[in-house]
Amino acid sequence: MAWFRGNKEQQAAEALILTGLYSASLAAAESYDVAMGRIEEGDVFTLFGKLRSTHLDFADDFRKRIKKLGRDPEDRTGIMESSVRVITRLQAAGSVRDVLIAMRLGEENGVAMCRELLEETDMSGKSSSLIEAYNRAHIDHIRDLSEQIALRGTYASTSAEFSAPQWLRYPKAGFWVLEVAVLGLGYLFGRGSRSSSSTSTRTSPRADLERKESQPLQSREVGR
Repeated sequence: MAWFRGNKEQQAAEALILTGLYSASLAAAESYDVAMGRIEEGDVFTLFGKLRSTHLDFADDFRKRIKKLGRDPEDRTGIMESSVRVITRLQAAGSVRDVLIAMRLGEENGVAMCRELLEETDMSGKSSSLIEAYNRAHIDHIRDLSEQIALRGTYASTSAEFSAPQWLRYPKAGFWVLEVAVLGLGYLFGRGSRSSSSTSTRTSPRADLERKESQPLQSREVGR
């Protein structure tokens, strides 16, 4: 049975879901800020900067889509519980490899989140395509991080499904339901602590987004 009845109700429900993803993408970018503060400049530092930028691009897309639906994404924002766990792992990381593993776990959480939404909700084509694109970005990030992890020794995957090629083509539902769709973002509040060195040479994800606000939407929909 479809979740949404009527255009107005559908737009409100879609905006609520996308607001959760907007928060998640900002939280992911902030996690990379923390990660970059834990390592020295080099290949991994550059990779983290690239992945951070991708999450910010999607945050911008989610925000613009939410506004198209007549809502204000700034009403409800914050770091997701899973992102707080990633930051906690980062703070305990003792090596670059540990940092990479923590970030890969965060990206796997992102795949679970997106896949759950794609399977359990009934959204318009534009919103659905944007979530699909974000899902694929998470999978690409997992590959990039896995390559760097492999250079630093063996790593037992945290997801038993990840090694299966069919999982990459058709990701299965995540291990948790994104309750934002029905519970109103109840657990999206609170901030994780940040490394002071991570902010010394970079602006915050929110500040970066402010510079993007006047730019036209750069489509990352699947097939475009």
